[in-house]
Amino acid sequence: MEHAHAFVPTYDGRIYIEKINVPFLFGDKATAAEYGAGLKLAIERGWLDLHESGTYVKLTQSGADLCEKSSGPAAGPKPSVAKPTGIIDALSSPPLASTLT
Repeated sequence: MEHAHAFVPTYDGRIYIEKINVPFLFGDKATAAEYGAGLKLAIERGWLDLHESGTYVKLTQSGADLCEKSSGPAAGPKPSVAKPTGIIDALSSPPLASTLT
């Protein structure tokens, strides 16, 4: 979700899939399985909508709300944690973990 939220959408709110997978796989050093699991989870939870072509996603309102909660001023000071190295770490690290239950 962090990568999708960080990218400025193009035409019609589209976030091209490579704008998410490149930083996720090469920046975060995630495995393909972690990337796939994270994308699937974000779609199942209604945070992202994947186009039928598989070439882009759109951030849903609930996804935008989630990102705002975990990064906005109302969230308060963020705890000092190591940068997540994969989707499992990202989903279990605060403050995102508290929104998943």
